[in-house]
Amino acid sequence: MKKDDFTKDLPKFRNLRDVSQYSKPIIKSNMLFRSSDLSAYENDPLLRNWFDDQGIKTIIDLRNIIDINKRTYSPKILKNIVYRNIKLVSDEIDARMDGRDNIKYYSWVLKNEGDRLKELFTILSEKENYPIIIHCLIGMDRTGIIFALIHLLLDSPREKIIEDYLVSGSNMKHELIEKILDIVHDFGGISQYLSKIGISMDFQSQIIRNLTK
Repeated sequence: MKKDDFTKDLPKFRNLRDVSQYSKPIIKSNMLFRSSDLSAYENDPLLRNWFDDQGIKTIIDLRNIIDINKRTYSPKILKNIVYRNIKLVSDEIDARMDGRDNIKYYSWVLKNEGDRLKELFTILSEKENYPIIIHCLIGMDRTGIIFALIHLLLDSPREKIIEDYLVSGSNMKHELIEKILDIVHDFGGISQYLSKIGISMDFQSQIIRNLTK
């Protein structure tokens, strides 16, 4: 399948893309998407139409309460969709002490947000939740961390993991995604990392089954 085939039916919403575009061919398409905050397109009829056409069942919103208070989804947009807000940064003060867009911030998330990461990966383990969209505000940092972990679990090539991360914006830094991969490696690999935060091997296997052919 050509790369364009993954995006030809997607609305031109910021950072909206199919995870299968950056994986091995065994990953199912039209199952798992990443994006920026799609509530920004509340008044665009393409949003609700695309949700309906795609059969989106779950939105996982990684934004914090400050962002959500500024803009959220209406009941009309969320019709027949389960909305889950998993605030990836549970303590904004501690996280921002290390800086929002640097290596220390990424390290902080992976080492301190196990409970929220467990909640998210538990959702991914349940087949009835698909198709799923995961996003933060811009679809770069928090979303980038999550999809690096997902790609690792699905055994996506390292170069594809990096490519998926970098395409999110011109200010994305190669060393940040490399830091994620290094931290997971230091834990002994993705299976060991997920096990440490409470995602059993059975749950991991179920996620793989859900997302692979």
